[in-house]
Amino acid sequence: MIFVGQIGRLFGIELRRRRVEAGLSLDALARIVHYSKGHLSKVENAVKGPSEDLARLCDRALGCDGALISLADGDAMVAGGGDRARNRLVDGNKIEVLVFNLNSPERMRFLMATRRELLATGLLSAAGLGDPADSTAGPLLVNSSPLETFSCWFQQLRALGQQVDARLVIPILTAHAHSLSLLAGRYSGSDRRRALALVADYAEFTGWMAQEAGDDAGALWWTDQAVRYAGAAGNEGMAGYAMVRRALIAMYRGDASETVKLAQQAQHSGSRPRIRGLGAQREAQGHALAHRRDDCLRALDAARTLLAADPPRKQAPIIGCTHVDDLTQAAAGWSLYDLGDASGAATMLDETVRRTPPHALRARARFAARRALALAASDQVEEACAVADGVLDDQAVLRSSTIAADLHRLGGVLRRRHAQPAAARMLLRLHEAQT
Repeated sequence: MIFVGQIGRLFGIELRRRRVEAGLSLDALARIVHYSKGHLSKVENAVKGPSEDLARLCDRALGCDGALISLADGDAMVAGGGDRARNRLVDGNKIEVLVFNLNSPERMRFLMATRRELLATGLLSAAGLGDPADSTAGPLLVNSSPLETFSCWFQQLRALGQQVDARLVIPILTAHAHSLSLLAGRYSGSDRRRALALVADYAEFTGWMAQEAGDDAGALWWTDQAVRYAGAAGNEGMAGYAMVRRALIAMYRGDASETVKLAQQAQHSGSRPRIRGLGAQREAQGHALAHRRDDCLRALDAARTLLAADPPRKQAPIIGCTHVDDLTQAAAGWSLYDLGDASGAATMLDETVRRTPPHALRARARFAARRALALAASDQVEEACAVADGVLDDQAVLRSSTIAADLHRLGGVLRRRHAQPAAARMLLRLHEAQT
């Protein structure tokens, strides 16, 4: 087994989440509570613990109704992505541990245990993403930086994640993130910040793989780790992207209002334009779910402007989808189906699929599944089934939770057209794929 956890210093994580949701920068909150920005940053990153006075002031400033005060006392609810996410009572003296079995990596679960309990079972040495504030390890003496190797591996793992079941990638990502978090403690200065930022990148991508594996709680947990490590590296933008990730989970639940709410928070997070653009794109999809066409189109226009102002950076990991060159067009095609324009959605998604490279199997299959759904809904049943055949071949390899969602919806559309031979054949294949 591999154990990945964190010391239960949860006040900082929750303070950051509440601050971002309120649309406040660290500077703005510092002015309100009359503490320095540096002090608040150290509290958010668990370098310092919160005083009773700070907890009270922050709780009042952010309208938390006592949640931050009780969390500072070590007896509070953990809100890992909203009231509907996995909320648990946490003892401040305990360690939160994510456990999965290498023989069955999709079976992940969370444990709470004290240091004494983990030591007694011999697990503490294996437990833990290293604390991003810890720099007590000895210096690393090497001729060339291992960070280059980890960075290359990360790009390779992102490519692998496009081609295989996410459950096969998660253990590798987890091991790398764990090693990097420990490695960061041996660096200082810019190398340390770079190592922490790379841990955040690994954690963010692991969150996406967890969602693809159908584990929303795991996706939220990893996203929280990404925010934590990015903050320790001096990158506050990941907190905004965490809202984009949570909005995507809400979208697949069919929760339009939560999707829009989280996406709008991402746009008011003070993040760089690309992240705000991804938030606007997700907002458009939320409005489409609620059949608000004008709001959807306005959000798409905002997304197009923001994304154009901040194109992907060559020397940095790309936030968001890396294989679709026109994200706004893809979101527009996606949204048109929910707005009732199935034919328009099919046409636009066809362009997205054609422009997605063949090696990006997961991205192509996701948009192709949506296109098959749109084709079927616009009575182009034979073409829909031809597209779905390819998607099912890919899905047999990928086992994607998000692709499965649209294939399930496709089955519902085809059942209403079961008299057509192509629909009847595809319904049998869909049933076989689900058993």
